[in-house]
Amino acid sequence: GIIIPTLVVIALVVIPYFNVNVSGEPLWASHSVRRFRVVEIVIVALSALLVVFQAWTVLAPTVIVAGLLLFSYFAAPGKSPRVEYLRTRPMSWWVMTWFICVAVILTLVGTYFRGPGWSWVWPWRLHAG
Repeated sequence: GIIIPTLVVIALVVIPYFNVNVSGEPLWASHSVRRFRVVEIVIVALSALLVVFQAWTVLAPTVIVAGLLLFSYFAAPGKSPRVEYLRTRPMSWWVMTWFICVAVILTLVGTYFRGPGWSWVWPWRLHAG
């Protein structure tokens, strides 16, 4: 409960100090192969870290957003308006989408699935155990 939120806060504090797509251009607009490699390494490293700490509630939205991100790389341009919308999003949009998905999932889990002593409880059961 301390390590993952601390890493998220540190990442959000550090991101503005790097020159990360300041122009707001689509992520895959230039140097797409190199950017794909970097994104792939970050996704694998983050997923491995989340698996090591058994942070399944953060891993689920990470996999979903990463899947959409990778889909936007492999999808053919001009296929449909939805695909084109994903292809034209900048890196900042993807990071914020991931952050919002994680916040929503953690809020739902904390609200509906936590019982006494923060044990996992299904919402339709009366007691933990």
